[in-house]
Amino acid sequence: MINAMIRIMTDIVTMMEVHIVAFIRAETAARSYSSERTGFPALLKAASAVRAGAVVNVRHAMVYEKRRAELYGPLREEGIFTWDWMYGEEYALADIHQITAQEHEELAKATECLGRVFARTASVVCRGSSKLLAELGIPKEAWQAVRRFVWDDVPTVIGRFDFAQTPKGWKMLELNSDTPTGIVERRCRMASQWDNILNFLLYLAVTLPLLGFGMLVFLFTTPYKEYALIREGADTSDPQKQGAAKAAAHDLGGKIIGLSIVLASAIYHSVNLFDLVIWGIVAIVFQVLVFYLFELVTPFRVISEIPKGNVAVGLFASRLSIATGLLMAALISY
Repeated sequence: MINAMIRIMTDIVTMMEVHIVAFIRAETAARSYSSERTGFPALLKAASAVRAGAVVNVRHAMVYEKRRAELYGPLREEGIFTWDWMYGEEYALADIHQITAQEHEELAKATECLGRVFARTASVVCRGSSKLLAELGIPKEAWQAVRRFVWDDVPTVIGRFDFAQTPKGWKMLELNSDTPTGIVERRCRMASQWDNILNFLLYLAVTLPLLGFGMLVFLFTTPYKEYALIREGADTSDPQKQGAAKAAAHDLGGKIIGLSIVLASAIYHSVNLFDLVIWGIVAIVFQVLVFYLFELVTPFRVISEIPKGNVAVGLFASRLSIATGLLMAALISY
């Protein structure tokens, strides 16, 4: 009978929205008190213990709700953090939730074990074939992003395992990895726009000098002077000089386009500016090598045909440079 009345009082206190943790403590105190005595007086004292606990719990709940309102109210009004209450339940606490030393040890062990599983899985997926990514249901447009590592030994910049305590032990709900937790999305977008502008300026400051350096290399690695041939062809009516100017312009222009294609691909695929510089230098070297390989395999001398005004040779050399740039751009991958 005592237990039945205590359960009734428990229901009443629950309806008053008493904090569940504090109420359990009050109910436990009442049960332990009533177990020492028998009869109606014991029932009254047990009931009094529950009522006293209920009063304490109501006060605690009021203080807690006030603290919640002071903490999350301004954040909700400003739109900074609006999901402290979700699905009809408290999602973000306004107080510290204490756990035991054993629970802490269990969570630490579970996090370490699952972290190793995640790191291994991320490594396999990032280095996986296109067939694997397709089987996992990852959109093709995201494959390049999936294959990009921040650091080889760190699979995530910031991650958090979410656990739930069940009768059978801890259960991992999800891994929140690299998510903008606690940051409103529109502010993320504003910050992202500034980051994009800064990245644009940084990459532009590296790409343009690389392009200029490539042009200088192309000019100094050919025995004829492209700019001199182009200038002479513009100031004369001599068909040969005009042809030489066109051939030189096609040859130099093709190399510049080929280098630009590689640089564009390197900007997209590179993980940092140093990576971009490396690919830019490789592209310049390859353009020079392909030009002289073209000189070796052809029955005529390219370096002498272009100054003679052979436009066809200049056009062929330019198309070869562009093709080289396209192939190199496609070969840049991680």
